[in-house]
Amino acid sequence: MQIEAVLNDIYYEPVKFMDAVSSPILDKKQTMKIIGKLNSVYPVKGFEHLKRVKCCKSQGSGLHVILCLKDQLPEEFLKKRLTLQEIFDSDSLPEMELLIGQPYLVQVPASAPLTRKQFNEASLYWPVNFHEEKRITRLLSTKIFTSKEEETIVKHMTKAIEMAKTGQQMAERPVGAVIVDPSEDQIVAAAHDIRLRSGHPLKHAVMVCVDLVAHSQGGGVWNCSDSLLYNTAREIQVNSDGKKVGPYLCTGYDLYVTEEPCVMCAMALIHFRIKRVFYGTPYEDGALGSHYKLHVEKSLNHHYEVYRGVLRKECEMLLMANRKSYAIT
Repeated sequence: MQIEAVLNDIYYEPVKFMDAVSSPILDKKQTMKIIGKLNSVYPVKGFEHLKRVKCCKSQGSGLHVILCLKDQLPEEFLKKRLTLQEIFDSDSLPEMELLIGQPYLVQVPASAPLTRKQFNEASLYWPVNFHEEKRITRLLSTKIFTSKEEETIVKHMTKAIEMAKTGQQMAERPVGAVIVDPSEDQIVAAAHDIRLRSGHPLKHAVMVCVDLVAHSQGGGVWNCSDSLLYNTAREIQVNSDGKKVGPYLCTGYDLYVTEEPCVMCAMALIHFRIKRVFYGTPYEDGALGSHYKLHVEKSLNHHYEVYRGVLRKECEMLLMANRKSYAIT
């Protein structure tokens, strides 16, 4: 079983490049002086990930410096052979001619690398600054969770599969969902699809499950069937003013669902403040990796972690016999 984190596409994209103007440094002892002059004449604001100087082993083992970005030069200069006279004004030119050589165009990374892979690719062209985010490195690895954590994940997905099979016996689409409080490793609610049985198109397993969480906190709007579960033993605590205290809906909770949630369900999880989502099999119009990645949308006011591939084969087998019988909505 391979559990994979579903991250923003920016962590998987190849490095994009742009053109810059570089030149060999004639006297490496004057490197700091050259950089200081260039920073005042051609600052590269917004591109601080680029190191200004590169050691070019393929070009005589000398130092080469970024003079400016291509876009900083007038278009007419770029239509002919670049010279220092076109790059520097008459006041700076005499000094710079003694410090640097013939300018040339070079490709440099257009943005800061976010992963080790992007850093290695970018460095093949021009040296860059890289501040590795350990959390992202871990999530991109092949082993995200410990063996004990994986046991817990499998245990709860197995319960979601059990709920899906219960729904299947009622001629529902076999999709099951379980919401867990990871701080106590305790199931708060468990549900399956009841769209067909209830004649209610919104009653996806995830939507029913979050409504059951609301029931466990003294709310909820749908009637609970005997085949659905929520933790009635979790006492509602109130403060001296009579107001409920404790988690807000799904704050801090994990969801386990056999199939990737749709857009409606994914948005509901945002509003319910879920912490993590684990799903088994992808859904072609799914909102958490297959068609959209709603959980990383910057404009939304809450974000949660998503992991896929938990007991994928078992979850796929549940749906296989039903794909031709029921339309996926």
